Amino acid sequence: MKKILILCTGILVIGAGYLTWLYSRPQHYGAPFSNAPSISISQLLEKPVSGDVRVEGHIVRQCPVSGCWFYLDDGNGHQIKIDLGKTLPQLPQKIGRRAKAEGRIVQMGNEPILVGSSVEFQ
Repeated sequence: MKKILILCTGILVIGAGYLTWLYSRPQHYGAPFSNAPSISISQLLEKPVSGDVRVEGHIVRQCPVSGCWFYLDDGNGHQIKIDLGKTLPQLPQKIGRRAKAEGRIVQMGNEPILVGSSVEFQ
């Protein structure tokens, strides 16, 4: 009986460790990150740049249907929309999680938007 309890406890500990590892590691979607420069969201909003860039922040809003777009916040109230709809039409809901996104900046009216090619949820 003791051996069965020890075996069951070991299986539970290993299973819990595996699930913790699985859900705590970064999840990457899309193309691998390139050597695009990292830029803060506040810098990007002050002076939009051309070419590919990488930004990071916390997800504050996300497409409720397919997760294909979301807003990243840098922690100081600066937000930018990340649109991955053409590259990744289906993404898991990750509101509140930290994310890195890479892509090209385009102007939509007065607002710059990052049209993403890859994202990593942390």
